[in-house]
Amino acid sequence: MERDIIGRPLCYYAFSIYFGCYSLIVYDKSKLLGAVLTASFLIVFLISLDKKFFAIVLGFYFLGIVSINLYYCNSIPSKSIIRVRIIEYNKNCYIANYNNRLIKLYINCDENSKAICEGIKVTVRGNFSRINNYSRGYIGNYYVKQIISIHKDIWYKLSEYKREVYMEFKNKLGEQYAAYVMALCVGEDKYLSFAQKENIKKLGIIHAICVSGFHIAILYMVFEYLGGMSIAIPLSLIYVLFTGCKSSTIRAFIMIFIMKISKKVFRNYDSLSALCFSIIVILIIKPFYVISIGFVLSVLSVLGIILFYKVFNRYLYKLPIKVNNSISLSISSQIFSMPYAALIFKKISIGFILANILLIPILSIVVILGNIGILLFKVKFIFDIICYILKTVLTIFSGAEYILSKIVPDMINISFINVEIYLLLLFTLIMIKKGNNEVKFIPLYVLPVLILQIYV
Repeated sequence: MERDIIGRPLCYYAFSIYFGCYSLIVYDKSKLLGAVLTASFLIVFLISLDKKFFAIVLGFYFLGIVSINLYYCNSIPSKSIIRVRIIEYNKNCYIANYNNRLIKLYINCDENSKAICEGIKVTVRGNFSRINNYSRGYIGNYYVKQIISIHKDIWYKLSEYKREVYMEFKNKLGEQYAAYVMALCVGEDKYLSFAQKENIKKLGIIHAICVSGFHIAILYMVFEYLGGMSIAIPLSLIYVLFTGCKSSTIRAFIMIFIMKISKKVFRNYDSLSALCFSIIVILIIKPFYVISIGFVLSVLSVLGIILFYKVFNRYLYKLPIKVNNSISLSISSQIFSMPYAALIFKKISIGFILANILLIPILSIVVILGNIGILLFKVKFIFDIICYILKTVLTIFSGAEYILSKIVPDMINISFINVEIYLLLLFTLIMIKKGNNEVKFIPLYVLPVLILQIYV
């Protein structure tokens, strides 16, 4: 049984640093609302915590404010010369990394611009325009007037390696299957077609297609089986770096690392504290993730698994173990992430349980084989064998995906009131579970409203 949250100070620290980052963003948009949020935080915690612990919690709150402020308030002098790393091409501009901050890079026609590609490092001269884009983490736009020099370092070579791998998979598997392999194994979802992305969303398996904690967990188990923890930890870290240090992979790596280290130092592993510690680390390094949809969904999914996986596991004990585990994992991961996704996208998938049971095992095989193929793609005879097996597995996946897409209903539209009702029912269930039976009549009042809303 998980310990009560009071015994987990890291939960308070994680919430405080998150709220600190979020409050400053809100304050920049509306000073009144930002001030109200800050005052609410101070009052609630001042009343509920003792003074010493409140002082520590307050310190993490201000750490969040400082972290987000340092990220977005770091400007670039106008008409300056800067060196940036190109991350990706996005429509009419490049997304670049400048001193661990994201900027949009607009390049005018230049004879050297043809050499610009993902992963390359360039020194440019131009003008900077400060425009904070909190949802994407951009600090502004940089308009390039001159490309001074181009640098091809190890990160460029890694990007070039991924491009070569994609071309090899494309030649052997075809464009559609190669896109799945690249998205599953290295997080390059740009190769997926619009139809593929829509089908994945409809089936509720987007978390498995784009590199996430799911992939780190699979690969870590393989690495540990082959070489033990001393090999698995560094290889997993290299994989995190290779796939672009996404928030979900960083979170998963930190939690796995803590779990393995805790066994070495004879300490009990607490998954909720490990999750909170990963949140703190990520928001210190990359505070713009505070309103990143991917980051929030990843945290909420893991939180649901931590709190409810064992509960569903016990209720579904009559099912076969593997089916029980798969259903319990699917439902628990959606408890908190689904209402958030509904608020953001206004739609939810209702066929995710069936899709996760049938498709995730197949995708797990693709993750393992695809990464072996990426590692050994220059060894032709081995790569050919892997591609042959991959093509067979992906053909099975495509067939199952097609059948499920015909069976599973379309994504349903969700309104704000639907999400409110869901959260109220969830709160009621938790309260009843804790012995507060006086709230058990709430569903009777909510049900007519829900029926009316669905009818309308």
